[in-house]
Amino acid sequence: MTHYAVLGVPHDADERSIRSAFRTLVRRYHPDAGEGSSADTFRRLVEAYE
Repeated sequence: MTHYAVLGVPHDADERSIRSAFRTLVRRYHPDAGEGSSADTFRRLVEAYE
């Protein structure tokens, strides 16, 4: 799975779209976010964004 796929953006996405997708997903999957959160998914998102 590519970093783009992890973030759910196309390969030709601009930096603004990538950052927006990252922020949305981080809020959803942050380990402290409550139900539906996932530490593993959160780590994959951070790794993909970096």
